Amino acid sequence: LPENTTCLSDCEVVDILKKFQDTMVALSIEPPGGLEYAQRNRLYDNAQTVKQILEYP
Repeated sequence: LPENTTCLSDCEVVDILKKFQDTMVALSIEPPGGLEYAQRNRLYDNAQTVKQILEYP
């Protein structure tokens, strides 16, 4: 596997895909508001930061 590969459990993948699916449904209902929705709900810009927060004891 490449160095930048992350192994995920099935439940982690399900959570990620569910969030994508929910977002896509919301964006398809109101296409003009898609950008505003994405900007309003963006909490973190850096995936590494999120990983560090989640792994913090």
